[in-house]
Amino acid sequence: MKTGKLSALLLVLLLAPAALWAAEEQSRIGTVTDTITAGQYIYLKLDEQGEETWLATLRLPVSAGDEVEYLGGDVMQEFYSKGLDRTFASIRFVTRIRVLDQDDVSTGQAMPADKYHQNIARGKTAVVAPEKGDITRAEGGKTIEELFAAGEKLTGETVVLRAVVMKVSNNVLGKNWITLQDGTGAAPDDKLTVTASETVPVGAKVVVDGIVRTNVDLGSGYQYKVLLDNAVFTH
Repeated sequence: MKTGKLSALLLVLLLAPAALWAAEEQSRIGTVTDTITAGQYIYLKLDEQGEETWLATLRLPVSAGDEVEYLGGDVMQEFYSKGLDRTFASIRFVTRIRVLDQDDVSTGQAMPADKYHQNIARGKTAVVAPEKGDITRAEGGKTIEELFAAGEKLTGETVVLRAVVMKVSNNVLGKNWITLQDGTGAAPDDKLTVTASETVPVGAKVVVDGIVRTNVDLGSGYQYKVLLDNAVFTH
């Protein structure tokens, strides 16, 4: 598909009313009864026709009493949030969410006009990889390029870095596997995989620290020159 046609398609999806926005998936609507803000994330407690639902997403202007509409998302059972020191029996991590206009719930609001949401199309999250210079180095931290360059010299050490979440695979071999990029390094050494007990939304900018592992071979073709293990995210 040509760039011009793709841009036009994304523009239509971003500005479409609620009926078109939910055409391919069944959207859900709930009334916010409680909100908890933690860093750049917000946790929403919803009343969906008497059913209680918890959502987690990037921060957006919303308060108790507002109606929100959302699509899809990954559900985590018994999810423990270190930032809140709280376990949720069930929580859904969503990227497609908006606050409905109380004056006209038939149209609602357009998707938020920011880089994170602009790359969401047809219910899938497409994140644009950062370019060199887009991400500010974490204080006292490393870049992905530096981690791959150092290799085994950093094995067993705890390092910190700032990057963008490109991909998340939850509950695999008892861990969550998260792919990060910070705009440094050359393919294939421009992506860093980290393992963690917590999860984060795709597209989020995070600061993470973890233990460097090198030459990790999990079998079945899954090999990692550099891996960040037991990662902890700060927002």
